[in-house]
Amino acid sequence: MRLVFTALVFFINVTIVFSQEKALEYKIPTSILNQSNNGYRIFFGAPKGVYYYNKLAVETSTLPIIKVSPLGGETFMILDKKLAIYDNWNFLMAYESRNNIKDIQVKRIISNKYGDKYYVISMDGSLYETEILKENIKLIKKELPHFVTDGEWNNNLEKLILSDEYYIYYYNPSTGDVSERVKLSSGITSIKADVKNFEVFVGLTNGQLVIYNQDLTKAKHILQITKSSITGIELDPLDHYAYIGDEDGFVYTLDLLKNKVINTQELHSGAVSIGLIDDLVNTKRYIVTSGNDSKILISEVTNLEPNFKRIVSQMVEERKNQFVKQKNGEKAVDYDNRVTSLSVKNMVEKNTILLVDSLAQLKSSNIYNFTISNDSLSVSLKPFPTVKFKLLKPVDSKEELSIQSIHFSLEKDNTFALGDLEINSKGGTIRYSADQRKMGVFEQEFSLEMAKKIASKEKEFKNSLSELVNNLRSKGKLNDVELTVEANLKVEKDSLGQDELNLHVVFLSQGIKANIEKETADYKAGKYDIFESVAATTLVDFFVKSTTEKLGEYLLPNTKVTFNLTGSTDKSKINNALPYGNEYGPFKNFPYYFQGQLSGLNLNQEAGITQNSQLGFLRTYSVRNFMENSADVFEGTRKKYVHFSEESDQFGPEYRKIKIEMIIHKIIELKKGLTDVNSLDKIKDKSLSDIDINIPVGNKSDGYALVIGNEDYSSFQPNLSAESNVPYAIRDGETFANYLTQMFGFEKANVEFLRNATYGTMNQAISRLERLMDIDGKDKEIVIYYSGHGMPDEKTKEPFLIPIDISGNNVNQGISLKSLMSRLSAKPHGKITLVIDACFSGLGKVEPIATVKGISVTPVNPELGSNMVLISSSSGNESSVIDDQNQHGLFTYHLLKRLQESKGDISLDTLFNLIRKDVALNAIKKLNKIQTPSILVGKELELKLKTIKLLGK
Repeated sequence: MRLVFTALVFFINVTIVFSQEKALEYKIPTSILNQSNNGYRIFFGAPKGVYYYNKLAVETSTLPIIKVSPLGGETFMILDKKLAIYDNWNFLMAYESRNNIKDIQVKRIISNKYGDKYYVISMDGSLYETEILKENIKLIKKELPHFVTDGEWNNNLEKLILSDEYYIYYYNPSTGDVSERVKLSSGITSIKADVKNFEVFVGLTNGQLVIYNQDLTKAKHILQITKSSITGIELDPLDHYAYIGDEDGFVYTLDLLKNKVINTQELHSGAVSIGLIDDLVNTKRYIVTSGNDSKILISEVTNLEPNFKRIVSQMVEERKNQFVKQKNGEKAVDYDNRVTSLSVKNMVEKNTILLVDSLAQLKSSNIYNFTISNDSLSVSLKPFPTVKFKLLKPVDSKEELSIQSIHFSLEKDNTFALGDLEINSKGGTIRYSADQRKMGVFEQEFSLEMAKKIASKEKEFKNSLSELVNNLRSKGKLNDVELTVEANLKVEKDSLGQDELNLHVVFLSQGIKANIEKETADYKAGKYDIFESVAATTLVDFFVKSTTEKLGEYLLPNTKVTFNLTGSTDKSKINNALPYGNEYGPFKNFPYYFQGQLSGLNLNQEAGITQNSQLGFLRTYSVRNFMENSADVFEGTRKKYVHFSEESDQFGPEYRKIKIEMIIHKIIELKKGLTDVNSLDKIKDKSLSDIDINIPVGNKSDGYALVIGNEDYSSFQPNLSAESNVPYAIRDGETFANYLTQMFGFEKANVEFLRNATYGTMNQAISRLERLMDIDGKDKEIVIYYSGHGMPDEKTKEPFLIPIDISGNNVNQGISLKSLMSRLSAKPHGKITLVIDACFSGLGKVEPIATVKGISVTPVNPELGSNMVLISSSSGNESSVIDDQNQHGLFTYHLLKRLQESKGDISLDTLFNLIRKDVALNAIKKLNKIQTPSILVGKELELKLKTIKLLGK
């Protein structure tokens, strides 16, 4: 008899035993009443202080309430009726508020995704939003129609989930919108958003756990976990487990596939708080618990039974991607014959069966029992359910039976069942098959034709890259570096949980082990600019060129493109601070990933580069900066950059890498749209206004100009709606630039125009202008024009220009107008003219990009250099409005209209008085708004306003 176990083909390194083991226990001298953590940064609140593990970090006289930032670098604390930010890196208080909050009794603190906003729930049911301005912190009360008892932030929707005792609802803190409330059967004591599975977990006073879909329209499961109140919920980030604490000190492990509690332990003497540590580097997971006693417990949950569906899906996907790749040397005809719809289907089915069998066999007892009853045969194999089926042929005795082959099925509850059986008997083979469910959950939507086309393009990428590398190496320009490229299609979830087919293309530059005496083409120690690495420059140039040539057809306007940029360093430490030239400006709590964990990066010119994490990050930002300024193929797409920094635990150039992963989202949907590309021409162009045409030609001016039109903020900040954009800002910039070159005679090469400029793009352009002034600025006209959002610093009231990727809640990360004018004044120059079509009150042109105290702020006028003019579109706390009829900013339209009429031959004093009246009258007539342009002049120009012009001599 033959005994065949196909399950032995694959070896799967999976532990499938249950384990929840206590790893560490700490004690403090008093009871613990609340806790918060980010990874291993764990803080506890006790009656007289904040503890870091069992060490007293901050001594207080009252119970502190704490929240560790999602970036891990700081902890927001409310202690002794004060608000404070604690520096988790240096273990000291960064700053405290100067405002006593003695009238507010705090119940809970909630953080948004990056920790730039915290929300405070008070005992009286009020909700407050923090405003962190440098060293000071304030609480701003949010006006809500309902009482607030608990809350949680949902990263997918960027909204707060709030409860009102028996009710739960969503609240958008940016807009103030409140969703319809959903009533539950008992009081709400705990809320947890599951962003991975698009669900919301709600714990109740009656011990029930209710699992809703993300929009709260359907209760998917109602589970009775305990008889007392649920006080804490934590979710496994990878697999199907929830950890739940109750008021009596018990911790429950819930299997979410079986909807069953699989472990119960009494760990504490009171209400349990739970946190989770997901150690990606060491592939370990722990839960951190405390509960109104003096114990701190850290329990390992790494070895819980994994989600087998996830394992099978990942491995089948990897094999499918390899299968559809075109092999080296494989002819197109042979490839087409090998990769067909049928062959791909068969490959997926075969690999799914093999993997499921391998996993099931690890659990199997391998002892089969047969039972014959009348004309039926039962087959049992522990621990799987027994199967029973009708015999088509008679069997004399069960002793004559033996298993020839067996396959298993993987059920929805993460268990295995006998699937297909072939049984030897004297009368021949007995066959059994369960329902032929093809396990569609493992198969993703897959377009074979698209996969083959991408495989073909990948082959072209590789051939082109190989030719480029060989050519450079023959010239001795690319030593000891490997450059590679890979392309794959993947079905993934968007932020709303919908499937989308995405194209991933990965470009990698990696050093290889070289002889000590050799000079490699990789980065030298402490270098980060791509132009300081032949390999990085080659990779980025190839990426831009090949993407333009081979993938440009998929990069239609408004296509969403994500760039995951990874910079890796080896183990070499930075002994002294390396100089940072401020090429990309300072970074303050800038979100990035270090060693796979979300972190906040801080870097400025004064401190320099002190950590490999900063060095790796700068290598990625150098790539981003090049792409933003030199890759026209992405113009019009909705770009998102995610930065990753990695540090190896080994030495050597082989651990220095630059990786660019480009993800083009919804590629099939976009490709279908290509058949109707011509329809784009049918979209009605917005007609030009009278100032956009017939621009007078004037005399040549000698100088340099930077023109910026920032219009599209919502594509770069998902929490913003289209109403927060700045209509016509790009057209404002385009037309102003045309006046510079035609009416005022600036050389086109001397006028830089930025459309939808990010922080990095704006800062680099300003630095470029400074370098030009250093070299050739003496007696030259310098012009800055800006149309877009402006915002004030609420504390200093200092005005800032806001790049499209900077939130209005983080004004200080924008471009300081005061700093800009100071930088320009310090350089050789003639007259410096700044024209700003933006308000600095926080009101915005259409809708604001952030709430500023709920009211407008009157900005402080910056100090000017002696030979400088600043003309602004509005004054004080006024807003700057748009002119829909002429499709420009109202101020820009009337400024250019007066220049057109006068052909530029008009004194600055007369010009300003005319446009001041034009704008003020039309703002009232057309929009019933008050807008009054303002002008500031330096001391050297105060007496010359009636003789000098805006530009030119």
